[in-house]
Amino acid sequence: MTIMLLAWSLMTTLSLLLVVFSTLQYSFAVLLRQYSLADLWQRRVLNAVHLLPTHTSTVYPTFAGVSSGTGSTRVHMTVDDVQEFIDRANDTEITSICCYGYLGQFFYVVNTDLASEDEVKVFLNLTMNDLETVAEEMLMRQMKPGHICRGGDGLFQAVWRGSRRALRHFVVQEGDIHTVFRQDEIQGRHGYYPTTLQMTSEVNHCRSLMVWEKGYGVKYRIQTGFNLMEMEAEMLNQQMKPFQIASLSGFYYVIWHSDEFSWVRRSIPRTALCESTSINSTILDLAVEEQMRSFEIPSLSFCIYKGGKSLLAVSYGYSDIRKETDETPCHTSIEVFVPIVESDLVISSGILSSIDVSRSHPWLRAITIRNLLEHSSGGWQNTEKLEFNRAPQSKNLNESALLQHYIRSYKPKFQPGTRYLYSNIGYIILGKIIAQVRDIYVSYYSPDNANPYTYWTPSKLNAAAGWVMSAKEVARLFMLLEERKHNWYRLLVLPSTANRNYGRGVQLGNDGSLYHLGSLAGSEGIGYTKGDLQVSILTNFRGREQGQQTPWMHRLCQMLAENIITL
Repeated sequence: MTIMLLAWSLMTTLSLLLVVFSTLQYSFAVLLRQYSLADLWQRRVLNAVHLLPTHTSTVYPTFAGVSSGTGSTRVHMTVDDVQEFIDRANDTEITSICCYGYLGQFFYVVNTDLASEDEVKVFLNLTMNDLETVAEEMLMRQMKPGHICRGGDGLFQAVWRGSRRALRHFVVQEGDIHTVFRQDEIQGRHGYYPTTLQMTSEVNHCRSLMVWEKGYGVKYRIQTGFNLMEMEAEMLNQQMKPFQIASLSGFYYVIWHSDEFSWVRRSIPRTALCESTSINSTILDLAVEEQMRSFEIPSLSFCIYKGGKSLLAVSYGYSDIRKETDETPCHTSIEVFVPIVESDLVISSGILSSIDVSRSHPWLRAITIRNLLEHSSGGWQNTEKLEFNRAPQSKNLNESALLQHYIRSYKPKFQPGTRYLYSNIGYIILGKIIAQVRDIYVSYYSPDNANPYTYWTPSKLNAAAGWVMSAKEVARLFMLLEERKHNWYRLLVLPSTANRNYGRGVQLGNDGSLYHLGSLAGSEGIGYTKGDLQVSILTNFRGREQGQQTPWMHRLCQMLAENIITL
């Protein structure tokens, strides 16, 4: 009996040891890996892992990598091998390419995964100027950087991705390592997370390249250390997975990501900032919650005025879904309603005396204030995206110099007053006119210094989209418009010649309503008024295309105005 018990005890202990050993193998050997070129010399294709060169030696190259369930890696490829692989890849797609030196020659590591519906573009051996040019081109095509790697030869390998599901806003920065990591703290507070991190050593200093992406609640950590096994053990219970690894002189940098935030199996918090005790907002709450769950909208602010009094001011969701802190009022950018339309002044009359229009197109010299307000200037259409200021000849210009560039070099599409073309540039010009006529400066203003935009500076939009307002402030603005639409603001609400459904800075509803829709990087919103009802809805979310949420917002405002939804 004693022997049987001893045997059972030994078997139990052995089973436990096997379980522990298997757990250790998973924890310490699967997620983070390190190889030498000698380890990979015989079989140069590995599955379930993505590797990147460490650049510690050009004689004995080493590689560090992270686990990738459906991915694979190919090492020691020549540039011809890589190009051939790119040309024939069909059931897989390239996720990253990096270059490393070996005995005076340069070779490549290519990481792949299963093919998705994304469009993928690969660029090899780019200089910094080449990379900037590619970035401009890809941004215009609504593609994001999937991975950028600076190799041992100082050239960049870049993979860009375009998703049919949603456009992700991103930021790219290359510079001194301390500057880039300070920027990471800022980007993290704004809801961005790193997707690419590269480290390079130069004389007397280290440089870093980092790409951040707008993250809907993705928690992350950039972990540093010398020992991959110890680093993985430290993250064992953090509910994060390694996403990418970089190294510099034997020191590792590992980016860990959590899953994206989702409202699945979560309740959406509701914070009432101002609410009448006599209203029942259950139907409205259900409509908002359904939309937020359908599109995974992180937060939304709602404000309603009725009869000149605040009826409802409520926020849904989280202001920071990484920390799950309750939402405070969202902010959005909205155009300025300008009371100077009584003057039918032309640009060439000296109102913009600081801008030389003598060499501009004759049609531009005929543009009036009314044309600018009505978006009938004949050019600078939003689809041209001129206001994002990414062209090499204009990207470093300040607002005034940029305006000079727009006027001198632009050829309009139509004669002023003949066609409706929505134009942010027109409102930038209008802001300059206000500044000179009223002796005030129309500039970007944010009460909490928020910057919900990516890859461009909102201050250059100024009057077009540079004033940031809360939902309550937008509702009050439209209440003021409603009160004065028959006198002081009467010209704002008259149908324009070029578009009968648009006045001057405001849309005209067939039911007598006035409203304005806004959709910029990272935010969408509406300001609405009909009779004694004013509504504003703002969110800190936008999909791939402009106006993903604004049709729903407009319908909701109409349902409130028509008492289909009652409070």
